[in-house]
Amino acid sequence: MDGYAVRAADLAGARRDAPARLRVVAQGPAGYAPRGAVAPGTAIRIMTGAPLPPGADTVVRFEETDEARGARSGADPGAVAIYTAQGPWINVREAGEDVRRGETVLRAGALLRPAEIGVLASLGRANVPVHRRPVVAIVATGDEVVAPGRPLGPGQIRDSNSYTLAALVRRYGGVPASSASRGTPSPN
Repeated sequence: MDGYAVRAADLAGARRDAPARLRVVAQGPAGYAPRGAVAPGTAIRIMTGAPLPPGADTVVRFEETDEARGARSGADPGAVAIYTAQGPWINVREAGEDVRRGETVLRAGALLRPAEIGVLASLGRANVPVHRRPVVAIVATGDEVVAPGRPLGPGQIRDSNSYTLAALVRRYGGVPASSASRGTPSPN
């Protein structure tokens, strides 16, 4: 969470008309180890994804400080006013809270959709064993069956089944192999 890493104890009684004023001792950009520690009466400006600095137990969103909407212009750049009291562990995510060590994340045979791919990436898995999508042959037979777009002769019908089956095969992850798989009827 973008905001300030602080000690919840330093926010007791903070509100809009009586903010807690803390000395800003460092910046905590994402992708870097914390620079410094939070001691009583201090704060570290922190960005989403940055590790919680030692000594801090909560993160106050920028919106709850005088930094919101440029309110800090002319204010002491070495201090921040915080307008809310909040308890510990607010806006803090612990490492491993989404997936615990030893937990099964995806079962064998799971369909890999965007969410599953994202989970695998978050776990550092660039490659995973998969099964090839099945290829399903669809064959429409009979002299009476005519593809959409072609003229019907006496006693002939449109081939709707091949197109319906090809769409179903695609929906469930397969690869249809038929004349219907090369396209679908389009309205004029």
